[in-house]
Amino acid sequence: MSFARCVGIILTVAALLLSISCEKHQLGEYPEVQREQMRSAENSKTAPAPAGSATATPVNFFPEKKAP
Repeated sequence: MSFARCVGIILTVAALLLSISCEKHQLGEYPEVQREQMRSAENSKTAPAPAGSATATPVNFFPEKKAP
C-alpha cells in the first residue's frame, strides 16, 4: 500500500473511533448542567423582541414611487 493510502485509512479509523466513543447522556444524568441550560433559556425568553415594521407584503413589495 502507498503511504497516502495508509495515512487515509489511519485517519478514517481514528475519526470513526472518536465519533463512536461519544455518548449521548440521558435526561437527569447531569442535573447541574441542565440547570444552567434552563437558566440561559429562561433569560433568553425575557428579552424583548426588537420592534420593526415588516412591510414586505406582495402589495407594497415594489413601491410605485422611486426614491430620487
